[in-house]
Amino acid sequence: MGASFGVTVAHVLESADPRFTGEAAVQTGVSITVADNDQAGVTMQLVDGASAPVTSLELTEDSASSTGFIRVALATVPSVPQASITVRLTASADIFLRTVSGAASVFPTISVTFIPGQRSIDVAIANPSNNVDEPDVPSVQVSLTLGGLGVVVRAAEYASLADVELSQTLSLVDDDAFAVLAAFGSAANIGATSGPGADATFKLGSTVDESPAYTSAFGAEVSEGASDATGVARLYVLAFAAVDDFVALRRGTSEFSSSDPAGTFEMVRVQLSVDPEFSTAESYIGAAAGTVAAIVKRNDDDRNAVAMLGLDGSPLPAADSESPVAASLTEGTFDSATEVLVALSSRPMGDQGVTVSLSALSPRVVAQPSTVTLTADNWQTGEPVRIEVVDDSLAQPAKDTVIVVAAASSGDGFEGYSEASTTVAVYDDDSALPMIGGAMPGHVLSTPLHEGASSTLSLSLGAAFPDSSPVLVLVTAPAFNGGVAATVSPLTASLTFTAAGAAGAQDIDVTVPDDQVAGDGSAQVCVSIVASEAAAYAAVTEQQCFTAVVRDDSDVAGLSAAAVDDTFASATAAVAGNILAGGSLVATETIPGLLSVRLTSMPRGVVSLSLAVRSATESVVGGDPVAIAESGIALSPDSVTFTTNNWDTQLNVEVSSTADGVVGAVRSAQIAASVAAPQDPEYDSLPELSALLRVDDVDKLESSAPVVRAVSGQAATLVDAASGVVTVVAAEGSSVVVGVRLAARPMIGMEVVLTASNTETDTVSHSLPAAGLVFGRDSWLTEQTFTVTVANDDVARDYVAALVVTATARGVGSGANVDVSDLWTTSQTAVNLAVENDDDAEIVISSLAAPAVSVPVGGSLELSILAGSKPTGDVTVTLVKGPDTGCDAVSISPATVTFTTTDGPAAAAKVVTVTPSGTTAATCGINALVTASDASEFAVGSAARLGSTAGPSTSATGITVSVISAGLTTSASTIRLTEGGAAGSYTVGLVSSDVGGSVALTATPSSGVGLASPYANLVLTGDASFALSSAALTRAVQFAAANDDRAFALRVVTVSHAFTPEGAAASTMEVTVLAEDFEDAPGVFVTAADGASSVVVDELASGATASLSVRLGSMPGAAVTVSLVELVGAQEATGADAALSFSPASVVIQPADWNTAVSVTVSGAGSDAALGDRARTIAVRTTSTDDSYALDGVESTTPRAATTQLADGSIIRNVRSLPRIAANVRDTDVAAVHFAAAAPAPTPLKESAAASASAPGHSAVLGSVSLSAKPRGNVVIDVTGDASVTASPAKLTFTAANWNMPQDVSAFAKDDKFAQGTHTGRLSMSVNAQQTADRGFLASLTLPSPSIAVEDDDMPSVALVSATGSAQQIAEGASEPASFSVSTGAAPFVTGSAGSGAGSVTLQLEVSSGYCASVDDGVLAGSEADAQAAFRLAADFTSACFDVTDCVSTTGATTQCVAGLLPHPTIAVRSRDGFSSVPGSTITFSEADGMTEVPRVVTVSVADDSVAVGGVFAFSLRAVVDALQSNDAGCQALVTGSDAEAAFSATDNNVIGLVSRIANSEAAPGTPMMLAEAEFGESDAEGAFFVELSSQPRAAVLCSVAAPADQLTVFPDVLAFDERSWEDVMLIEVSAVDDEIAEARPHAANVTLACESADPAYDGLTAALRVSIMDDDEAGVLLEREEPISVGTGSAEQSVFIRAVDPASDVWTTEACIAVCQNSINACPRDVCNVFSYPKASAPFLVAVEGGATDVVAVSLTSEPTAPVTVRVPSVMQVITGTVVADAHHKF
Repeated sequence: MGASFGVTVAHVLESADPRFTGEAAVQTGVSITVADNDQAGVTMQLVDGASAPVTSLELTEDSASSTGFIRVALATVPSVPQASITVRLTASADIFLRTVSGAASVFPTISVTFIPGQRSIDVAIANPSNNVDEPDVPSVQVSLTLGGLGVVVRAAEYASLADVELSQTLSLVDDDAFAVLAAFGSAANIGATSGPGADATFKLGSTVDESPAYTSAFGAEVSEGASDATGVARLYVLAFAAVDDFVALRRGTSEFSSSDPAGTFEMVRVQLSVDPEFSTAESYIGAAAGTVAAIVKRNDDDRNAVAMLGLDGSPLPAADSESPVAASLTEGTFDSATEVLVALSSRPMGDQGVTVSLSALSPRVVAQPSTVTLTADNWQTGEPVRIEVVDDSLAQPAKDTVIVVAAASSGDGFEGYSEASTTVAVYDDDSALPMIGGAMPGHVLSTPLHEGASSTLSLSLGAAFPDSSPVLVLVTAPAFNGGVAATVSPLTASLTFTAAGAAGAQDIDVTVPDDQVAGDGSAQVCVSIVASEAAAYAAVTEQQCFTAVVRDDSDVAGLSAAAVDDTFASATAAVAGNILAGGSLVATETIPGLLSVRLTSMPRGVVSLSLAVRSATESVVGGDPVAIAESGIALSPDSVTFTTNNWDTQLNVEVSSTADGVVGAVRSAQIAASVAAPQDPEYDSLPELSALLRVDDVDKLESSAPVVRAVSGQAATLVDAASGVVTVVAAEGSSVVVGVRLAARPMIGMEVVLTASNTETDTVSHSLPAAGLVFGRDSWLTEQTFTVTVANDDVARDYVAALVVTATARGVGSGANVDVSDLWTTSQTAVNLAVENDDDAEIVISSLAAPAVSVPVGGSLELSILAGSKPTGDVTVTLVKGPDTGCDAVSISPATVTFTTTDGPAAAAKVVTVTPSGTTAATCGINALVTASDASEFAVGSAARLGSTAGPSTSATGITVSVISAGLTTSASTIRLTEGGAAGSYTVGLVSSDVGGSVALTATPSSGVGLASPYANLVLTGDASFALSSAALTRAVQFAAANDDRAFALRVVTVSHAFTPEGAAASTMEVTVLAEDFEDAPGVFVTAADGASSVVVDELASGATASLSVRLGSMPGAAVTVSLVELVGAQEATGADAALSFSPASVVIQPADWNTAVSVTVSGAGSDAALGDRARTIAVRTTSTDDSYALDGVESTTPRAATTQLADGSIIRNVRSLPRIAANVRDTDVAAVHFAAAAPAPTPLKESAAASASAPGHSAVLGSVSLSAKPRGNVVIDVTGDASVTASPAKLTFTAANWNMPQDVSAFAKDDKFAQGTHTGRLSMSVNAQQTADRGFLASLTLPSPSIAVEDDDMPSVALVSATGSAQQIAEGASEPASFSVSTGAAPFVTGSAGSGAGSVTLQLEVSSGYCASVDDGVLAGSEADAQAAFRLAADFTSACFDVTDCVSTTGATTQCVAGLLPHPTIAVRSRDGFSSVPGSTITFSEADGMTEVPRVVTVSVADDSVAVGGVFAFSLRAVVDALQSNDAGCQALVTGSDAEAAFSATDNNVIGLVSRIANSEAAPGTPMMLAEAEFGESDAEGAFFVELSSQPRAAVLCSVAAPADQLTVFPDVLAFDERSWEDVMLIEVSAVDDEIAEARPHAANVTLACESADPAYDGLTAALRVSIMDDDEAGVLLEREEPISVGTGSAEQSVFIRAVDPASDVWTTEACIAVCQNSINACPRDVCNVFSYPKASAPFLVAVEGGATDVVAVSLTSEPTAPVTVRVPSVMQVITGTVVADAHHKF
């Protein structure tokens, strides 16, 4: 408090003297100074765990010394009374122990408060275990501060104290060290040092070899490719201790280090270490303790082996297996080869791969390729190899099995011992057999044989054979196997073959005879190989036969049937010759008709013809069709048989009919004929035939009445012969069956109405049908019945009941309107029933077993008196006592009884009591007599029978009355039993042997011993009732307690023994039975069907349900009602909380069914809201009048007492508790939107109506929307349209009140620019997440998207027009192009994405390249070349065309478009968008272009070139949709028309042609060249032309050069021009031919050029270069003498001159005739002669000398003629002297 402080003592005066009080009082103060020796302070002291102070403290983690205290103490009591002192301790480590939320933790700071009076506090400190590897803390600094955070120290001396430091040493020791621990198999193996777990434990990495030997121990074993647990080694890893930083373990493996020599496994080192990449605890990276390793044995499933696989990758069967072959190959067919894959079973290790060689162990099979190389890339997929059978011509074994081997010939680990093999089946196609027309033996020949004709067949041998071994064969055509015999030519001669196949084929002729058998047949052509040295043919020893089809000529399989004359009323055949083919027959009833039948051709075997009569329908009454059975119509015989011997013999069949007894009935039927011929398919396949048959009636009208008769009774039927009345004897209580039928067959349906009269209506009844009995034409003989019943009347009488039955008939059905009164009469039949009495008129005294009885004193005897039958009047019976003396002591009451008409055997008996009054034995006889009777059957004075009605009849002889005593006694009053144990017994006896009686045992409170009751487990041995008498005075009674399943601990049962003595008063004796039960226990068991403790059901009633089984643990004392109750928490679910329903809601279990399980179905109760799954509890409530099973499992949670004691002392076990079952109710309400489409479907919207709300097609209701479940808050759905429609309304709001009320959504048409045709507009719906309160509708929601068809008003189109509005012409090379405008009719779009901007359409701009023709090439005359040339010239170059369709309407043109005839001008097309020029021949319109309807400008120009077109040519420019570059489906399918075309014309400035001129001459082009023969005159014999093209061709031009060979020679003969050399000048050298022919001077000859080219402008171009030739020959006849003229003496020489035709001419003219002239020159007609002239100066002459020899003159021509020349010597000559030789001529 301080060093000193002052105290003032005040004195207050109190006195009765006023002078010392009040104002007069004077107070005085005394000051005292107090010196203080206490100093305020706070100290800290370390205290160990035992609260002992220590000078230093070491807290070791995870040990007993891990905790301690710091004791904080105040040096003084605070100066402020009631003041608390708070101090705050702060440490440099987490040491202060505090409990937060129930868990103890350590913190670096703590505050403690000293309450008033407290001077010391121990603050707990600790170093808890945290499994963290931390450094030790050698010194923890602890400081103490007065006050806390915001805490004021009120004691001033402590408030001013400075902080205090702990002066003692406090240290922390960590027990954790970092290490990685791991093991295979189980976490329990971690850290194991011995046993199997030690091998599975990971070791420090430094101790495990990097390359373990294959014999090393291993910690785990895995198998490659295993699908089960052996394929995985499970690894468990634990890091000790954890660090407060992130450490990631890296799993790594080294390379496979070793393997066993067999290569079946290898040892792998598996290492775990700290991952430096993902670990932030740097101090542990690389730590030795953080690296562990283990060895894994890895079993390899791969083997170095070669595999042969199918193309599907499946292994082929090995050659040494029993599996089928890999493939079946047939030589020389499509199946002669197969492909396999050659692969490896494991990946090869080397880079070179493995070479596999393939070979077959037979030369018949080859493999291609023979080697394959498999590497790491293809070892699994393999390489294909073709396995093929070699096709030869030799006969090999029919089937051979060949092994194909694939062996590794190189490759590391494979070479030498890796191979695979498989087998293929090889089938030979060469047979050492004969063949006919390519068919093998046993086959059907492709060439059929013809009946009655010869056929030529080609016979050859199949397999090759040596030339030196010819084959000798024999050919026959025998008749066997059902075939026909044929003849072979050469007839059974041998044929010798020297070659196989077609080279050695020989013809044979086979002739088939004509037969009378219908249908195609067959013949056998057989070849026998007689001899051959060829082994393959020598082995063929059997005859080889071929089957040939034999075509029939005219035989037909059929049936001929006709009616024999006059045997039928009429017969009409639909098919000539066969009345059974749809014909008709009319017969007369009872008169037979005859049918004659035969076959139309010889059968191959037996033919059976079956005939049958079938029913038909015929009109018989009033045009009403009535079905008539064919009964009474017969065929005889009903079957006939034809063979090859009698097939054409007529066989008769009789058709007969019997009288049917029906008036006016016409029977209609069918005669059906069917053929069966197993050996002849032609006849066996014949269809069934039939003919209509009508049988006319011969009967007259009949009249009859229904017959009524008794059918059965209990006695014989008696018939009065005189009256005809039928009497039937019937016993009381029996019945008689009465039958009704018709006496004759009716024509129509008849109804018989019965009425009856009855004389005994009280006792006789009948079941007469009110509606009548219906009889048909076929059922008129079938008796219909009704029953007459006789009642048992208990009256003793015999009587006869008369029953008169009246039967009336009328037509029914189709005959209801037919009057049958003339045919059927009404009949009456009397049936008398004689009823035999079975009752006796007698009085019976019952209840007496014998005439003598004893009655004990005090007892009485009751007699029962009955009437044996009902009396017909009152009958009085009196009981009369006899004269015995003992009768005075006997009274009878009543003494008289009366029986009335109602007192029969079934009535109650009359009871009379006989009571003795005496005390001694007495005898009294009693008789019962009829003393009065109104019934004749009961006679007065008759006595009654004594005894039971079932016993013997005896007379009443009297009653003996004895006075005796009565009672019972027992050996034990109580017995104890064990349920299911041994029985117990006691003895019951008579008190007196004088009075015996009956004893009846009953159990109380049960309803009877041994009966089904809660106490029915008492089992009595013997009867529950027995008699005691003097002969049997005692009776042992034995009970056992059966195991009855009732849960009683103790039962107390009182067994009463009721004793009824004979004639004495009854008495009762009781015995108590105690039954103990140690087995049965009560309970209620409710279990799920599958034994589960919980069930899951769907909320929806049609969804999943659960089944609970309910049964009791023991048998209850009464029915138990078990109800299942749903609980929500602890409360019973009611109303909206109910989520379950139970069916049945409760089950009632009867005691007998206690152990039978009852099934209760649990289902969801349903809810409109999507509430999610709900958890419920199913409790049990039971009710029963058996209190032990009455327990409410819902309200009561306190178990009941184990037992309850009942009022009778029994103890019953109680059900103490009831079970509960957990239930989960799965919500089936899905938060979804339901859309109901409008019905009927709305009509399509129309874009054209979009602007007018009143126009049809403006809008439509698409349907209605509702929710699938009641929402828990508002659900707002946004409705939007697409590019085609607008939605209305745009928003739908659903609440809990209207969630299931449909709201309509409508679509409104939009008018767009898209040409979509009739397209679909779609509304989209989405839940508005911001405005929807029920979040369940946001989770899993599939919203509908209703749609509607929209009829478009836009069409895809392309328009191209001239920019000037008229046709434009372009000059080649001109600067001004033609302009055109191109536009589209609609905006392009991508299907399904209209409005997205992605649509585009690209147009190709095309220029026409053809012209319409004005002449049809089909009608051009001349050769093909001429026609084509003319056709080209006929092109109308003013009519441009793209194809034929452009020429259809062209004026003056045909429908043919001629293209490619002339060079096309180079047309340059440019598109311009108004801002820039875009080169190219395409235009692309975007979706935006279409929306704004912006057109494009196209320019067309003609480039200046050297190619000639010539003149003015018309062209068309058109825009065509480029489907590949466009994405608008409508435009892609658009075929543009005339709207997309525009015309323009172009003029060409180039000329097509050949330009020629004379070489080295200034002469103008076209000037002829002058040449001479042999340089005649001034002309040269040789010259040259220069030739060039006038324009550039578009292809090479080859011009052939030609000239008349007799006039000129030219070189070269071909000129070649092309696109590059077309301007080069070509030289043609020309020379004249020097001949001997005299020609005109000059004469002309042409050098012609004919050009061919792919350029149509130059193709066919021709030119003629003219040459003039001077001839050097003279034309004339030269006559020369062969010898000198001999002139006689005196003779003068004379000359004869040829007469000139034209003497005035300067030339002699001689006729030179051609060779057609005949013998004389005079016969040479002038019109076929050429005039040959020569000058007169050189005229020839003839000289004849008179008298001299003939003058022989040689005649010759002076030049070579061009045709035969005849020189004629005129017959008229001017003769001077000499002889004239006339009519001479020479021909050259």
